[in-house]
Amino acid sequence: MNEAISDSELVRRVRDGDTGAYGILALRYHRRLRLLAQRFVKNEDEAEDAVQGAHVLALKHFNQYSGESSYLSWMSAITVNECFSQMRKRKATVEAAEEEIETAPSSARDPERQAIDNDFDGILRGALANLPAAYSVVF
Repeated sequence: MNEAISDSELVRRVRDGDTGAYGILALRYHRRLRLLAQRFVKNEDEAEDAVQGAHVLALKHFNQYSGESSYLSWMSAITVNECFSQMRKRKATVEAAEEEIETAPSSARDPERQAIDNDFDGILRGALANLPAAYSVVF
């Protein structure tokens, strides 16, 4: 039954405030849009996120759909743009993480620091061994 309703009729209904009509459009083209998104992003989850983001943007800016192209073409363009947006965000996140790793102090100990730590450990163990049993339990 939903296939019998044209895209232009559904678009008119959405403009009249019928959110259910948008749901029909979303379901009608979901698979195609997800397959399109999978060509651009790394995995199915990211593709699904891109399609959902595209739907949010489409609803927010539905008044900008002129009807000159098909609804599917309009949604495809929004979906591709959302994929590019996700890729830019992912790249920025990776670059920030790499920069954080580069500026983080090294956890590797140099030989001098290791020797000092070993000496300290030996001194501490010796001092603990000389404590009365009642006090060494605390440490």
